[in-house]
Amino acid sequence: EQSYLHLVRRHMQEITAPDSVRAYFETKNTQAGQLHRSPLTKFHNLQEWLWWKAQQNVHRRLRADTELNIQIDFNVLKHESRQINWNNRIPMFMIRRPQ
Repeated sequence: EQSYLHLVRRHMQEITAPDSVRAYFETKNTQAGQLHRSPLTKFHNLQEWLWWKAQQNVHRRLRADTELNIQIDFNVLKHESRQINWNNRIPMFMIRRPQ
């Protein structure tokens, strides 16, 4: 989570908002907000828009860098499944996945 937030903040510093986006957040002019793919009305301020744009950039780069060919060893998976006591509670872990 810390690494992800660091990447987003770093990408956020590299982004320059177009003049129309800045104009929208300064005046809340809806015509300027309609010029972009994502409607700007869902963002409360310029900082939130920059955060969203940085997240998009990070996710796009993570998807481009990841190897799509995932090999699963089903024998190991079956062995691990036999080791688990399915009657007890199983701890779950959540890992953020690029959208």
